Amino acid sequence: MEDDNITTIEPLDDDTGTLHDIGTPSQHEYEIGYHALIGTFSSQSIRFEGALLNHPVQILVDCGSSTNFISQRIASFLNAPITVIKPFKVHVGNGESLICTGIYMNAELSIQHHHFSTNLFVLDLYGSDVVLGMIWLESLGNVTTNYKDKQMTFQRNHKRICLQGMRSLETTPITSSQITKLVSQDSISSSILYFLSLQVENQGTKTTTNASHKLAPLLEKHSDIFQTPVGIPPPRPCDHKIPLQNPDTIIKVKPYRYPHFKKQKSND
Repeated sequence: MEDDNITTIEPLDDDTGTLHDIGTPSQHEYEIGYHALIGTFSSQSIRFEGALLNHPVQILVDCGSSTNFISQRIASFLNAPITVIKPFKVHVGNGESLICTGIYMNAELSIQHHHFSTNLFVLDLYGSDVVLGMIWLESLGNVTTNYKDKQMTFQRNHKRICLQGMRSLETTPITSSQITKLVSQDSISSSILYFLSLQVENQGTKTTTNASHKLAPLLEKHSDIFQTPVGIPPPRPCDHKIPLQNPDTIIKVKPYRYPHFKKQKSND
């Protein structure tokens, strides 16, 4: 399945070291949806489980993206044959832009036992491994999409094909050894760390609030007594005392095979 929108790419000349030309910005305006970039679910996208180079990948079909993309991390991990091209900007839905410098030509994607050949531009994706945009959707012809049931139906080679998407991402606990393995493989694109803080209610304020009107004047009169301590205790004549034994007794005696009272007799 060839993409007609990028047939202006010229072959790479290995002798001169020139780069592939994908056309000027006036010819092509590449865009990627913000949800497709960060990998979150949206009302205009469907996620599938697929395979690329015999490796499982998550494929996001997004009609808000103009073309197809592959994550830089996945492309490096799979050692995919990436062709260097002239850098160009890819506009993001939030107004920002990213730079693309490579393309994976004729990538063989497998989705539910159906194979598709397409070109994938290399981009720093955070949530999905592969994003299929409008170029791929247009190549399918008439497509019926049920976003509620996450289904795509179309005709291919005179056969009706129905692809069932993932309804939601299931979260499962992860162990420290699994995290270590993901870090060693550079498979973590982003992470969020949550902290839980415990707020203790001020019991003194609660008691004062719930005190009766008769007790309130007394508490106000002696407010200095019921204040919350904010420093060290006031000085006292004797803050701390350590009782010592009788100085006439021996405090420390070196170990000896005989008791102390027999030592004097042996010396005599």
